[in-house]
Formats: sequence, structure tokens, C-alpha cells
Amino acid sequence: MAPETTERGLRSSALRCAGLCFALLLAPLVSAGVVGAESGYDQFVQSQADVAKKATRSKDWDTAAAAWTAVLEVDPHSLAALEGLVDVATLRGDIDAEALARREFNWQLTSRVQDGENRLARTLSKSSDRLSEIDPFAGEAADLLGDFSDARAELGAAYLEAGLFANSLSAWITRFEMVPSGSEESVVALEAIRRCLAEGDDFVGRLGLAPDLSAGDRDAAWIAEFDRKTTKWSRAGEWKTPHYRIKVAGNWKLGEAIAKTMEQAHAFYREVWGIIPDPAPKRVDKSLRKINITTIAVNIFETHALYLKRTGAPEWSGGQFTGGSVDTYDHGNGSGSWRSTLKTLFHEASHQFMSEAVGAPPSFINEGVACLFESIEILPNGTIRRDLPTKRYLTELSKTLRRSRSFDLSYVMDPKNGNEPDFYAPRWGLIYFLRMYVDEQGAYVYRDQLEKYIYDFKRGSLGNMVEHFESFFVEPFELPGITNFADFTKVWRQWILDLDEAGRNNNARVAGFRKKARMGGIRKEWKTALAFHERVLDIEPDDAESVWGVARAARELGQIDRAVFMARRLTDLIDPEDDRHADASELHEQLDELSRDWSEPRRRLVGGMAGLAMRYDREEMPLMAMRVAQDVLDIDPYDASSRALVGRLEKQTGRSVIRWQRLFNGIDLTGWYGATTAAAFFVRDGQLVADYNRVAGTDDDGQGVSLYQTIFLERAVQGDWSMEVRIRTGYDWEIAGLCFGARDNEHFEGVVLRRGPDGTNRVDFGSFNGSWNFRGDGSYKADYDPTRRKGTLLRVDVRNREVSVSIDGVPLKPVVDGRTQDFIQYPMSALRGDAGLLVSKGVTRFTDLRLLAGKTH
Repeated sequence: MAPETTERGLRSSALRCAGLCFALLLAPLVSAGVVGAESGYDQFVQSQADVAKKATRSKDWDTAAAAWTAVLEVDPHSLAALEGLVDVATLRGDIDAEALARREFNWQLTSRVQDGENRLARTLSKSSDRLSEIDPFAGEAADLLGDFSDARAELGAAYLEAGLFANSLSAWITRFEMVPSGSEESVVALEAIRRCLAEGDDFVGRLGLAPDLSAGDRDAAWIAEFDRKTTKWSRAGEWKTPHYRIKVAGNWKLGEAIAKTMEQAHAFYREVWGIIPDPAPKRVDKSLRKINITTIAVNIFETHALYLKRTGAPEWSGGQFTGGSVDTYDHGNGSGSWRSTLKTLFHEASHQFMSEAVGAPPSFINEGVACLFESIEILPNGTIRRDLPTKRYLTELSKTLRRSRSFDLSYVMDPKNGNEPDFYAPRWGLIYFLRMYVDEQGAYVYRDQLEKYIYDFKRGSLGNMVEHFESFFVEPFELPGITNFADFTKVWRQWILDLDEAGRNNNARVAGFRKKARMGGIRKEWKTALAFHERVLDIEPDDAESVWGVARAARELGQIDRAVFMARRLTDLIDPEDDRHADASELHEQLDELSRDWSEPRRRLVGGMAGLAMRYDREEMPLMAMRVAQDVLDIDPYDASSRALVGRLEKQTGRSVIRWQRLFNGIDLTGWYGATTAAAFFVRDGQLVADYNRVAGTDDDGQGVSLYQTIFLERAVQGDWSMEVRIRTGYDWEIAGLCFGARDNEHFEGVVLRRGPDGTNRVDFGSFNGSWNFRGDGSYKADYDPTRRKGTLLRVDVRNREVSVSIDGVPLKPVVDGRTQDFIQYPMSALRGDAGLLVSKGVTRFTDLRLLAGKTH
């Protein structure tokens, strides 16, 4: 049983473009608790529609277009707003803007019709006919994308036949994402994807590749209506997957998230317990166990109070496994987010595996193993990352170990100890160490033995836990310096402290692994080189050196599928002028007989779309030119001609086809969460206001209130992004700024404005991990004044791992290791997570809070 989490207690229209963001994570933020006609979203849409209609009547086209765009910044799937933009462009006689608007409008109409909304078919037909009239090159982009999609299907089939499953998987996923949902082509692609995952080796499964399996794009109005109808438990929404029967009260987004991720977690459970995958591959590893795991119910109640009432769970409980179900509640209706709901689910659902595979082992095993799964990271494309450290437990445990140099690990293992919260962190730390500790060759030392250890508890009472532990993890290995349990505890303790320190500076940890990988390559010890490059990629998935290192080592070890896949991945990651680009392309051509079948269709697509963009430009249709050029950049980010064209046209026209996303609707705090949400933060006069005086004083335990207060948004991004906010403070302000990369209320990155003790205004690049730590060489002086009437505009730009900041349009120059530069480089893991706001003393007002990320079709 899990305790309450810290968040509470502490193609055109006919084709899907490749690389769609995970619909759940970037969907409109409509809370289950605030839905229907009076929701903040509905109020916002109605207010903007009124502005647009009034402006249209007075022929104020710019104001009308801006109002409809504002709706799309909140809900990119809004048919009303898309149709509004079409109408405004048509009425003002702007053929270029109308063509662009109709392209996006038709894309959404097509998706809705394919999802069964036949009433929209006539509207789609009429709009498509009109687009054909005004677009001088109508259908050409769709044809180019269609040819590319067909070529990827042919290549995927050829790779599958050749047994190159990772490469086949990549090709088929592109195909799946480019054909209409539910079409015959999508069914064929999905079956091929399943074959790749079932028949490929462990490397294929660990790639984290999976298509977006969402059932179409749902706009905020549809979601709100679904949530309204399913709020009562008797009418709760239902989802069925191969291994789970899911019920969620009043939250479609959460149900979709659970349905997509629980099956991936289920596969992870099978790996940890050494159980044959389901479905089973053609070639089954004989070491795997054949154990039947039953389908189980997952119940997500609307609130914590209703969860307690319906389950009878103790007050401190955040979730439970009953034997017949896994129960928890929607943490978004409290002080948490949907991520904390899934974290609880991942923990509790693992107890089912322990129960059915082993029985009832001591609590330190049952809970310690379950805690492993709380750190599962959900990526914006809907896939998951495994085996990350759980920051909450790591921070807590490292603090304990620093306070007590004689920490007694045997006490944690005592079967007499139950589920007290204090035991969760050290139990997690022990099991995580046994799963993740590596030797000088980069091999996991104890991982296989951990599985045997878990199953040994099927025998019941095993006597002295320390002696039993030594018989599994000390005596069989005879590692230098580990001759008994006390020695083991010392090594474990230092490993945990090193892991915590590395979490503050992942660059140091990566550097250590990279050094060992390089030495393995120099000595031609390819297994060692491969293992340590893999460790680097566990932390920094896009580290170019280790992507190339894996490709080279895989080639030497005869792992052709992997070598080809990683070589091609490197060419996508780095600039063509990088020397490694040519080396990787050469390796790809040497090992892959189908290399031309991979590159030639892409070359034709990029060349054709780039040429089409130039033709639109000559027709004086800059918006359509930018849109097609951006399509090229979505496929090949380094295409120089498209980058230059987009940059030139944006500068000439002052317009862009990439739409910002509005993170605050000016009505309510729908989609925001945090322990302080109800207290410090509120909405007034269309502004998000933070009044620190509301929480001043002491908390329930008589402790002083935190130095600052935070609020977070259920919004995660992938890849490059920009975020900005206008901040206006009172004269007594001290700190205000943006947060990002948040896993929970206790772990996040921040770029904040700070008034120094001498009255000089400064900017911090900070990392909060239980305490505030500076990135770079400290706090930087800057010229700004957030107390003035228009406030201060703070902007953060992330490009790869480089984080840069500008204030009122002026770039900040941070200092790192004594050198002035344009950015600070962050660990990749620090850039993943939710966004938010941070404040301290006084009253602070936030407006114009926007995100630039993802794609607009």
C-alpha cells in the first residue's frame, strides 16, 4: 500500500504528420472538477468568440483573428476557432491566410469524420473544394507526403523480412502516424509494429519507440462533456486493455494516460520478475518463468475522500492493492497532478505481480520493489522510461545517510517492521542498488541475483535476514572490499550518496561513464564500451558521442540491426558539418543493403517540399511557403534552405506559422496543481496572482513557511521549446520566476528574478532538490524593473540541452567556470517535467504566460 504522495502531504487533411506529440500531454487542460457550461475553458472561449464576432462586424480583422488565435492557443483542436480564422481570412480577402487556415481546419475535420462524426463530412467537402480553388498547388504536399508514407511501408516490410527489427519498427511507426486513424493501412502498420516488438531482441524493446495510439484528436469541449457525464462513479469512464479493466471518474485525459501507459508498465513488471512477455515472442528465453498474471481492475475515484469512503482504506493511504483491484484517486483533484496518480498506480499494480508470482514476502521486499516503479517517466510521445532514480526517495535517503554515518541497513530489512513511511526511502534505495549497481565492465552485478532473491521468499520464513542476504549478495560474488554485510552497507551507502550528488550534476556522472566507455573502445573491449555508452544514454538519451559509440561497438559485436539504427540516429542528431555525420553515413551504407531505400524517399520528400515552398514564395503566399518549409524542418531540422526561407519570411512579414500555446486562460486555475495552489495563487481580473501573505506564518506542524511558493502546470514538452511570462511585482518583492523540469513540488529547475540584498536586481539559474543550488557561477546582475506598470517579460529558450534567458528582449550572458557565454548547459533529465511559477514575498501578478513547442498542422 502506498502512502499519500508528497504532492498531497508535503497530410494535409488526409494524413497524420509524423512525430505528433502525445495527445494526452499536450491536450487542452480541462479538469474533471471544473467542467460543463460554467468551466473556465468555456468562459474563455465564449469571451474570445464575443470579441471576434464584434470585431468582425466592425471589420477589425486583426482583432478578430487574434481572438480566435487565443482560443487555439488554449485548445488547438477547436473547430469553432479554426472555422473563425477561415471566415476572417475569407472576409478580408487574404487568400494566403485563408489557404493556411483551411489546411488546418480540413485536417481537423478529416480526423473528426474518421472518428465517426459524419455530420461534418459536408463541411469538409465544401472546405476542401474551396481550398482547391484558392491554392495554386493544391494536393501537391499531400502527394509528396503520401509517396513518402508508402515508401516507409515498403521499407518497413523489407527490414522485417531481413530481421532488422529496430529499423523496421522505426519505418512502420512513421507509416502508422502518417495514415488515417482506423484505416486499413493503419491496421497493417500496427500489426507490423507488434511483430517488431515481439520478435526483436531486448534492444528493440528498450528503444522506447511506440506510436501514438490515441483514438483521434479530442477538443476541449468534447472532453469537458465526457468528464461531466462520467463524474459519478456509477457512470465512470471505462477503458479495457489486455491486462487491465480501468474505471476513471470524470477525467478522460487520465483514463487515456492510464490505458496507454499501464501496459508498458506491465511489460516492465514482467522483466523485473523474469516472466515470459505477453504476447510471447517466437523465441522464448528459457530462463524466463511461465506464470499466469490475471487481468485486474484499476479504479480511479474522483477524490481522496471518495477513495477512502468506497475502499475503507486508512486515512494515510494514497492507493492500495486489494487482491482483486488496484485503487487510488485522481490526484489532480487535490494538490497533485495526473503524474502522481500514475506513480501511485505503478507502485500498487506491482503488488499484484508480487502476490501472484511470489506470495507474501516481508514488507521491505514487497514495498522496496514496488517503489522502483514510482520513477517511471512518461514521455510526451506516450512511451515510458524505466529504471530512473526516484528523486523523492533519493533526496530523503541521502539526507538520512549524511546525518547518520552508522545507518543500520539491517533494521530496514527486519520483517517485523511494517509500512511506516520512514522505511520507504531506504527500502527503495536497497532494491534500486541491487538492480542498478554496475562493475568496471559496465555490467549489472546483482540484477539477475535480485530476481532469484525475490523468488526465494516463496519458501516462507528464511531465518536471519542479514545472513540470508549475505548468502545471495556477498558470498557468491567475492567482490573486493565486500566480505560481509557491513562492507556491503558501506559500498551501498557511498553509491547512494554519489548518485544523489550526480543528480545535482549529471555531467559528472556522464563524464565517468563516458571515460570508461572510451577506454573500452581504445582497448577494443567492445562489450565494456557498449555497456558504458548505454549507461550514458540512460541519463542523456541524445548524447551524440555515446550514440556513435553504441553504433561502433554494435558493429564490432556483429549486432547489425543496432549498429544501423544508431548510426542513422546519429545523422539525425548532429549537424551535417560534424565529421561524425560522414562516418555514420558511411557505416550505415556499409551495413545496410537498404540504405538507399531509407535515404532516397526522404531526399525526394525534402527536396519536393522545399521546392514547393519556394513556389509558394514566388506566388506571394508567404504563410503557405512557411508552412511547407516548416513541414520540411519537421523531417529534416538541418535543411538549410528551409531554415533560411522560414527565417527570412518571418522577418519580412512579422508572422509565423508556429503557434504559441497559452498556459493560463485568465479565468481559473484549471490544469494547475501544487501544495500551495489554493492558498497563495488565485485569479483576479484576468491575471494569475500570487499573494505570499496568504501563507505567511507557520504550517500545521508549527514550522516556518517555505521561503517561496510554487504552482505547476500539467504540461510536459519534448525537444526544443520556449516559454515566457510577464511578471509584475510589488515594491516588497524578493523572488519571482519560471520553473520547469518539475517531477513534483520538491524537485524542479528554475530561472528566477531576484532582488539582491544590495538592491541590485539579479537572475538565478537554479536547481531545487530539497535546497536551492545555482547552475553556473552564481547569481547574475541584470537591468530590469518588475515593479513598473507593464512589468518585466522573462523568456526561457531551450535548444537541445542549452538553456538561455532574455529579459524584456535583452539576452542574459551567464558566466560558467569564469567564462561569459550565451547559455548554460543542463542535464537532459533536468529538462523533462512540468512547468510552473515561483514567488516569494509580496503580491506578484503573472500574465502573457505562453509556451512555444510542438507542431501546428
